[in-house]
Amino acid sequence: MTRLYIISYDLNNPGQDYTDLFQKIESLGSALHIQKSVWLLKSSLNANEIATSLHEKMDGNDILFVSELSESNYQGWMNKNYWEWIKE
Repeated sequence: MTRLYIISYDLNNPGQDYTDLFQKIESLGSALHIQKSVWLLKSSLNANEIATSLHEKMDGNDILFVSELSESNYQGWMNKNYWEWIKE
């Protein structure tokens, strides 16, 4: 079963190349980068599996938050394409 997640992080090492982290997020399901440090992810994995997988690509002082979102209870102001992606 595919679920919708929000992934948020603070990457605390200036100048670090986090390309591997971004590629890892994209490899876990259908991913959408909606803000500088926020992604939406549709995945069959659970939040713990996602967080564990991403933590491997982060530095020890980085911060990560992963949570499942309700696909029927959300609101905000974003690009129309983002809203369409959520509803797919």
